[in-house]
Amino acid sequence: MLQGNILDEMSISCQDGNADACLHAGKIFSAKIPNTKLVEPKTNKIYIEKIAYFYKNACKLGNAEGCRYYAMHYALDPLRDPKKDSEFYFEKACNMGDFTSCTLLRMMPKKDKK
Repeated sequence: MLQGNILDEMSISCQDGNADACLHAGKIFSAKIPNTKLVEPKTNKIYIEKIAYFYKNACKLGNAEGCRYYAMHYALDPLRDPKKDSEFYFEKACNMGDFTSCTLLRMMPKKDKK
């Protein structure tokens, strides 16, 4: 129950523009996913969409770690082009000073120039 209350508080703080709250709400939802694997896939999709929402908002609000997690979310999504979609967010996080994102960005395959 306590986790639900914390999540509610983090969600409200995120909506109020608190980047760290957005990041932590995304992490809480990420921690819940293993418990939903035995449930129907729709439930996982809802959690994944909420995770993306919180990480993207953290990034928009200037949290480099949120940008990195959002980029990783894109990289693991089979419906998206990881080279195109995640590179932007890794680069954004790197430009904010996130060393891990800079490293991951260098490890990504180079774009084809046509």
